[in-house]
Amino acid sequence: MELRSDLSIPQFLRFNDESWVPSPTKGVDRFMLDRKGDEVAKATTIVRFQDGLSFPEHVHGGGEEFLVLSGSFSDSLTGTAHAGTYVRHPIGSSHSPWANKDPGTGEPCHILVKLQFMTDSDETQSLVIDSQTMEATKVSTENPGIERCLLYENNGTQERVWVEWWGARSVEQASLGIGNYFQKHTSGGVEIFVLEGELRIEADVYGKWSWIRVPSAWLSQNLTTSISVTHKGCKFWVKTGHLP
Repeated sequence: MELRSDLSIPQFLRFNDESWVPSPTKGVDRFMLDRKGDEVAKATTIVRFQDGLSFPEHVHGGGEEFLVLSGSFSDSLTGTAHAGTYVRHPIGSSHSPWANKDPGTGEPCHILVKLQFMTDSDETQSLVIDSQTMEATKVSTENPGIERCLLYENNGTQERVWVEWWGARSVEQASLGIGNYFQKHTSGGVEIFVLEGELRIEADVYGKWSWIRVPSAWLSQNLTTSISVTHKGCKFWVKTGHLP
């Protein structure tokens, strides 16, 4: 199966709660963002789990990274990751995970997961950063109203992962040029996943769980294309260094 698998093609996708695809595992649904392969695939996916669902142990041939969007996701490697937690499991690691709903809201466990995008075999330890740590370690940037928390950086592969918070007050300021802004942080393309609020690119608004993936060529062609937020502000996850 191939779905939006050509990384050189820009992608702008809004989340649709009616577009879940059942997986072969009962109680697991997928909202596929990109995919190359069948059940063992290089893929980016939003996954929804039935409460209490567990999985047999399996190996991550190309590594795994995920962000818990709601509920909790637990495994035998790093314990329980609650909503807002970012986790990386290196190439060759294995785990036997289980998922639980949010006990307060009853919302099922959802994760954003990327499989087989890791390339550094020297990355051998799992990484866990919870939402409280992100909030405590975020820093102001050179742009007023924008804060950032670096989650992962690899100078060898040029991979960087971080979270940004754009305050609603930044709406009152001139919007930034998307190409100029992100090319300060990477020589390649950029992948964005909206966690909260709304991100605006020119006149197009991308809400919660929207996904954007653009190559470096697109950024170069859109140096001054405006990127801003609505009155809701925006919190979004960013990954670079894995795109052309």
